[in-house]
Amino acid sequence: ASVATLGACATSGLQYGRDGLAPVDHVVRANLVTGQYGSAYEAALGKDARLRDRLLRALAVGTLGLYASRTDSSVWALDRAYSLAEDRWSKRLANAAASVAVNDYVLPYTAGPTERLFIPFYGALSWLSRDDRDDAAVEARRLVQLLGEAPADSGAGAPDELRGLLHYVAGAVFEAAGDRAAADVAYRNADRL
Repeated sequence: ASVATLGACATSGLQYGRDGLAPVDHVVRANLVTGQYGSAYEAALGKDARLRDRLLRALAVGTLGLYASRTDSSVWALDRAYSLAEDRWSKRLANAAASVAVNDYVLPYTAGPTERLFIPFYGALSWLSRDDRDDAAVEARRLVQLLGEAPADSGAGAPDELRGLLHYVAGAVFEAAGDRAAADVAYRNADRL
């Protein structure tokens, strides 16, 4: 068992540099710096990217797809990222205990509380870029639900300024979808924060 564990740790460690980034991440960053969103998107889908964690890959494809105007794959990837993030969030305590016995790179990536907020945020933007306001409103509801899970004063959530901004964005999405009642509630929450 120890040989298998050490082999997995060694293999996993070879995929990442000293900065903690996979080689494909360096390619994606270089393309983003030069404004080549399509190339960054293609790199995120490439053969090397398949070695990455499924959640990280879905997040990359989802956000890069939005910037590269590949909204079909963007909305699919962000929906997948949301499902993976929620599933892993519920299992994070068991994973933390397992990290004592194995290398952190072997464990699946778990998005933090603030990062989880941006999955439906980008999902709403992707749906709006497709002019699909009803599905954008679904993402706004996910966002509002996540905003209500961990208040900022608990130390586990995003700062009030960011939470207020995200409530405002949700309100604008609701308003675009024609749900004035939900928009008013979101705007009140934004104003309160």
